Amino acid sequence: REDTFNQIKGKAVSWSVPVYEVERDGSDYKIQTSEDDGNVGTFVYITPQSQEDTNYISQLKTGDYITFKGVINDVIMRNLVIKPAVLIGVPQ
Repeated sequence: REDTFNQIKGKAVSWSVPVYEVERDGSDYKIQTSEDDGNVGTFVYITPQSQEDTNYISQLKTGDYITFKGVINDVIMRNLVIKPAVLIGVPQ
């Protein structure tokens, strides 16, 4: 497992994943995603790029999907840590 992680650490990803939980992390947000239906579990640290991003994040609930771009930074509790990351395709 460690060897596999070392092969992907620092790689940029662009994924669409289901939300499990959202919490504030300073001026950013930490979004935990579900690992069901073949999705990888992640902790995504999103930096809002606009007020629209902030509004969108504040309305997310379990089961909603987010699409983001970010960098694989770490692994915690078998979940990938994506940090930094930004939302893409946010409805205006």
